Order: sequence, then structure tokens, then C-alpha cells
Amino acid sequence: MEGSDQAASTTKGTEEQEEWITYTTPEGREYYHNKTNNLVTWAKPQCLKTEEEIEDEKLTPQQRAQAQGYDPWENEQYFSSYSDPVLQESMITDTIRTDTYLKSIQTFKDTHFKNKTIIDAGAGTGILSYFSVRDGEAKKVFSIEGSSLAEKIKALFAINFPQSPEKLSVFHGRVEDFPLSLLEDEKLIPDTIISEWMGSMLIFEGMLESVIHLRDKLKPLNPNVRMWPSEAKVYFGPLSINKYWNEKAGHWRNVYGFDYSIFHDEAVENSFTKCIFNKYIDSWSNILVQKKGHKTQEEEQQSCLFKTFDLNEMTVSELETLVWKHAFELRNNEIQGRKFHGFAAWFDVSFGEGAQKIVLDTTPGAGDTHWKQELFVLNEETDLEQLAQGRDIRIGWELEIDRNKYWRRHYNID
Repeated sequence: MEGSDQAASTTKGTEEQEEWITYTTPEGREYYHNKTNNLVTWAKPQCLKTEEEIEDEKLTPQQRAQAQGYDPWENEQYFSSYSDPVLQESMITDTIRTDTYLKSIQTFKDTHFKNKTIIDAGAGTGILSYFSVRDGEAKKVFSIEGSSLAEKIKALFAINFPQSPEKLSVFHGRVEDFPLSLLEDEKLIPDTIISEWMGSMLIFEGMLESVIHLRDKLKPLNPNVRMWPSEAKVYFGPLSINKYWNEKAGHWRNVYGFDYSIFHDEAVENSFTKCIFNKYIDSWSNILVQKKGHKTQEEEQQSCLFKTFDLNEMTVSELETLVWKHAFELRNNEIQGRKFHGFAAWFDVSFGEGAQKIVLDTTPGAGDTHWKQELFVLNEETDLEQLAQGRDIRIGWELEIDRNKYWRRHYNID
């Protein structure tokens, strides 16, 4: 991060002064850091009501946030970030991601795309819209894009499909604001909503809610409108990452034969006190799983399955709070030489059903995607072999993920 400008503001109706620091990333994005509560956001609040007015009106947390001047969705910064070519490049060149979407369109062309009306929700550079026209032979595609890329989608389509201008319409705006009149004017019925909405740990960024709103908005025109992908799963499992731990902290215990362990605690604090986003774990063996009775990795992974979403049926309320209390046994012969360092989260999404089902997988060791995995590393490593002392051990956890009351694209994880 490059140099920062200092900014301070006082919240009306309170005695506490909030000090905000504005800083700009090398890519040119502005962020705001509240030094009072260590909050980092995409937008700085400007208080619109006093605390007394807020209390008198008995506002909900989200209404309270809006009254205090927060933009709960931080839309301006959110959409502007997606107009960044660097960010778009990281997604479109993620071949696992992009190739899987293409394969799913090709595989289910006849049932979901050919001569169908497709809605591309959050179209980005338009690649899924273009796949739908070229490979899916869609009748018509409506590309919805909230960022300034909307104009580029039109321009690119004109370049690549000069003989078929009628095949694509672009709506520049939020997914939730897509007007049904665009379909009604052409007497079209929506068939498939294609979208790459997934964020870190699947649900971070809150785009899934927008796509669900669009699905429900379209149902009066077609009760059977389908989501693509149609199913999503989140996984959460215990982690053993000896090499990474030693690279970040453990190496201080022996520096050219000297004991430098007084630096160890500081290294742990600097490296592991916050969630580590977008770290690729290159082997499934780094996940501590129950192997008893399991013959395949897919079966082992089920012991880490946290939540399954049926995207055609789920409601927005399912995204507010997710709770999971889970435990399983590790046999003594499975933990020889293993250490426990914390937890990892990942996800997969599925297209279609049956034997032809296509899966976009971010499982550790399945291939490096731009999502990678999220790590929740503890402050101390635990030697499982020493802990077990020749016995089997039981490992368990309780996980709670709550939608942030003020910043709706963010989650709090305990």
C-alpha cells in the first residue's frame, strides 16, 4: 500500500472522536481505516442522524447503519473495484474457473442454453454471455453489469459477433434493478440465470443475495427459471501446515544454530491473528480428516461439509447466520508426525445433475484457483502424536458465521 492521507471525523451525537485514515492501493483503490475500532471498509460513514434520534426511532441494525451514513452495501467502491482490469484478468485467466463454466455450457447445451433466454448476472467482461451465445447457441442473452465494464461488453460483442447484434442486450446497473420490461418488450421468458457470484469462503461479498433476488423477480415470468450453477457447498476442516508454519514463525527457534525464539510470538501475531485470505493449500493431505470407513477423498471430504445450498430453492435468510458444531475421531496411525495448526475453508459449486454433473472445485490440492482457500491459523501449533500418546483422539469445533450488521458484504466468523 502506498502513502496515505490522514482524515479525522467526529460522529454527531457522541463524544468519541473517530479517526479515519484513507489509503490508496497500488491499483488505485481507496480504502478507509477507522483507527478507533480497527474497521477497514470501502466507504467512510457520514453521520446523518444523532444517536438520540436513532435510539428514539428503534431502528434495526441495518437501518441504524444507513442513518449513521454507512452504505451497507458499499456499492460505489464495490462496483468500481470490478472495473479494474487487473482484477478481471485474475478471474478470466483462472482456467479452472473459466474452463469449468465453458464445459458446463457445452455439456448441458441442449437442456439449458440452446434457443433459451439467458440472464448473465454480474457479467464482468462478458465471457459467460459470449460462451452462452457461441457454445450454448442461446436465443438471447441479457448481460447485467454494475461497473463501467458494461460498455465494454457491448463493444466486445460487436467485435466478436458482428452478424448477430440481436443476440445480446446489456443492462448497466445492479442485478436487483434489472427491469422485467426488457424481457416483456421482446416477449421473452427467462430460462437460465448464469452467474459467477462466488466470493471468498463462497458467500463473502454478498453477491449471492443479489442473484437470489433476481431469481425471485423472474419467477412470475417463469416459475421454473434455473440457476447456473444450481448447487453450492462450503467446507471447513482442521489443518496441518508444518511447512507454512515454519516459514512464518517456527524458523525463529533455530537461526544458524542460535535460539531466536523471543521473536516467535511476534511472528505468530503478525502472521496468524487474522484470517488468511487466498492462500493455496497444494495437497489434500494437509487437511486432517476422518479416514475410518472412507475409501475415497470425496468420502473423506464429507466429514468437512459445513453447508449445502440448493440455489434454485434457498432464501436470502439462509445467508444471515450459519452455525456448525461438529467433531470426529482421528486414529492414532493417522496422526503420526502430524501437527494441528487451525482450520481451512473452501467450496465447490455444481452445474446440472446426474452422471454429467460438472463441478467447479476449490478443494485443497484440486488446483490453484483465484479463490484458493481461507485459513484460520491458531496462535500455537499442537503436536497431535504427542497429545494422543498412542491413542485415538477426537477433534471438534463450533463455527458461527454472522452477516455483518453494518457492512452487508462482510461476515464475522467465530
